[in-house]
Amino acid sequence: MKFTSKSNTNLQLNSLVLTYNDGYKWKTIPISLLFEKKIIYDTFYDKLFFSPEKDNFKKEKRTSTKVSICFCPKSFICIIYEGKWNFQKYKNNIMILENEKNETLELSFGNPSIRKFESNIMEFKESLLKYPDSLFIDYKYKNHIYKPNIVPLIDYLSTKKDNINISKYSLLVGKDTYKYLEKFEDKIRDKNGFIIYGDKDAMINIYKPKIIKVD
Repeated sequence: MKFTSKSNTNLQLNSLVLTYNDGYKWKTIPISLLFEKKIIYDTFYDKLFFSPEKDNFKKEKRTSTKVSICFCPKSFICIIYEGKWNFQKYKNNIMILENEKNETLELSFGNPSIRKFESNIMEFKESLLKYPDSLFIDYKYKNHIYKPNIVPLIDYLSTKKDNINISKYSLLVGKDTYKYLEKFEDKIRDKNGFIIYGDKDAMINIYKPKIIKVD
């Protein structure tokens, strides 16, 4: 699928969209399209800096990585994984993915050995304000009506007394979730925090998180 600088005419200002950065550009995909496809493939780019022998300054070089943008219509959870993954089945309302090596993966925070990337779900009007230069996927799709309560969930490492790191989850609810994330972003990253967005009830059922009210 191709990306262009023009948004799809089907998109309304209150339509839900997925936004992410591929290393070069911000990109926007309608949730309605992800409802149809479940998985969309793209390429991400990593920045690498190197110093040529003849130069005193560092030059930028980028490497490419194939990724799978995986969306679960039942929970509205979306995680971008490195590599090519396909939808296999649902298990307890959680998507099960499979790759070419017949390895399986739950659409959750999953195996820490598999690289993953963050994305965001928001209304189209909000994405236009935050990412005015975003590219849009060029594809015709059908709008869906259902609109869940989308909230962010943070996966972070917590250290026990015996110095063992375990994953813990915090779910943010309220009007000021974005302000909270901006304020505590450094602390979240210090704990190797990873943020996903999804339906509030589904993520409470799946992760049993601590709920933080940020009104």
